[in-house]
Amino acid sequence: MTLRVYLCITKRLISAVLNNNKSLLLVGIVFAFIGTYFGKQLVKKTTMKGIQKIVGVMLFVLGRLVYCGAGVDSGFGICN
Repeated sequence: MTLRVYLCITKRLISAVLNNNKSLLLVGIVFAFIGTYFGKQLVKKTTMKGIQKIVGVMLFVLGRLVYCGAGVDSGFGICN
C-alpha cells in the first residue's frame, strides 16, 4: 500500500470518527487521562512481590477457566 493511499484512508477514518462519534471520542480521551493519573499513583506503591501475586492469581483464574471450558458454546465443559 502506498503512502498516498494510506494517508487517504487515515484521513477518511479520522473524519468519520470526528463527525459521527464526538461524544464517544471525548469520553475516551477523558478516561484515558483519568487512567493515566491513577495508574501513575498506583505505580509509586507497586512492589515486585505485589506484581507476582497479581500474576499468580490471574494465571490461576485463566487456568481454571480453560479447565472448565469457558468460552465454549457446546456445553461440554467439565465444570457444567
